[in-house]
Amino acid sequence: MRLISTCLAVVMLSLTSIIADVSAGVPNTFTPGTTAKSSEVNQNFDFVNYGNIVVKANGTEVGPFLGRGLGAHSMSTLNQQGYFFDLEMDGNIVTMSLLFTTSNCSGIAYGSSELTGQVIKSRDGRIFYLPKTNASIPIPLTVNSYIGANSPNCNAASYADMLTPLTINDPSVTGVTSGSFTPPITIERR
Repeated sequence: MRLISTCLAVVMLSLTSIIADVSAGVPNTFTPGTTAKSSEVNQNFDFVNYGNIVVKANGTEVGPFLGRGLGAHSMSTLNQQGYFFDLEMDGNIVTMSLLFTTSNCSGIAYGSSELTGQVIKSRDGRIFYLPKTNASIPIPLTVNSYIGANSPNCNAASYADMLTPLTINDPSVTGVTSGSFTPPITIERR
């Protein structure tokens, strides 16, 4: 039980560090080296699980806080249309790699299968999404080139992966009108 409490405390410390600037933060905070009570840890999980934490852009709610995103200082959120994306603190959607089956980064751009239902931004600023429909069922393909998240160059590759074709963003479907939101980006309690 003590090991579980310690593990949960570490998880909660990670969560509380992400939302440290929230004046009405989670109900309980924990100090390293002390034992956390399971009831307090559960209160914190309930706080997050009941949608009490939201991401806001310039005071306007973007969606519920889902957790830490893939970027160094990003958070995952889900908008009203049910699409999720990682949002950096500067307001930009996290840049993701584009994968190609061709050797020269041309043709259909693909995303990893785990991104279904996600909106992403490419290095050149284009917005894509992976539909939440049966049309977006991942297929096994070989990646032969990619444009990385941090480099505009086409890079050679050769590996098999489950891929889903990316669709150019349609704001009427995704609810995302651009690759950035007006800062400041905050995480707040409802």
